[in-house]
Amino acid sequence: MVKPASHYSRAISFAISVIALVTLMAMLLALLYWLLNAAPKAEGQKQQYILRFIFLIVGVLFLTLIILLGVIVRYLAHRLTAPEEKYQPMGHFDAWAEAGRRLRPEDAPPIEGFEDQQGRDQTGQKG
Repeated sequence: MVKPASHYSRAISFAISVIALVTLMAMLLALLYWLLNAAPKAEGQKQQYILRFIFLIVGVLFLTLIILLGVIVRYLAHRLTAPEEKYQPMGHFDAWAEAGRRLRPEDAPPIEGFEDQQGRDQTGQKG
């Protein structure tokens, strides 16, 4: 039996989120490494700007790590606590028959200026 798309979309969105966050962390770590190597060579005001930028990068890195851990914990908690759903096939359902059963033209309010193909209005008289 085919599982519904929601099962796969949940796993795919988890994988995309984790890959994106890990990629962001790798880029931030590379930038941090480059800035830490450049900081001792800078002089005066430039060194202060680099150090401030390093603190900003470290803060964003920790925020990204917290978000990544939250995504992983949420995914695992849902996987461990959710019961395995049993899907039952619905069977044959005739939508046209159901629409015909629900349609009751005698209960519909009259539409002004409406005539059917034979030229009768809603009351059944020729107009």
